[in-house]
Amino acid sequence: MHGVMDLAKKTVSPKTYPCKLCMVTYSGATMNKLWKQYVANLGIRAVFMHKNEFVKTYPKVGIEFPAILLKTDKTIKMLLSVDDFKEIKDLPDLMSTLNDKLSGIIH
Repeated sequence: MHGVMDLAKKTVSPKTYPCKLCMVTYSGATMNKLWKQYVANLGIRAVFMHKNEFVKTYPKVGIEFPAILLKTDKTIKMLLSVDDFKEIKDLPDLMSTLNDKLSGIIH
C-alpha cells in the first residue's frame, strides 16, 4: 500500500514529493532502468537506504536528505548534498553531476 501511495504522490503532485532522489531515479514503483544500469557500471558497490534506515544504521552521522554518500573503511564522504539536489532537474542531470563528483575518486 505504501508503494501505491508513493506512486500516486509522484504522479499527481511531483513537486510535493519529499525525496528528489527517489523522484528522479524511480519510474513508477520500480527503479529506472537507466539509473540501475548506471549504478551497476560504476565499479563500486551501491547500497540504497531510506532516511530511517540510514539514521538507524549510522546514528552519529548527521546529514540532511536526500544525499549520495561514499563510504570508505574510515569515513563517509558527502558526494551530493540536499543543496545539490535542488539544482538537479532529471536523471541525466543527476548522472552527470555524480560523474563530476566521482571523477578522480573511481575509475
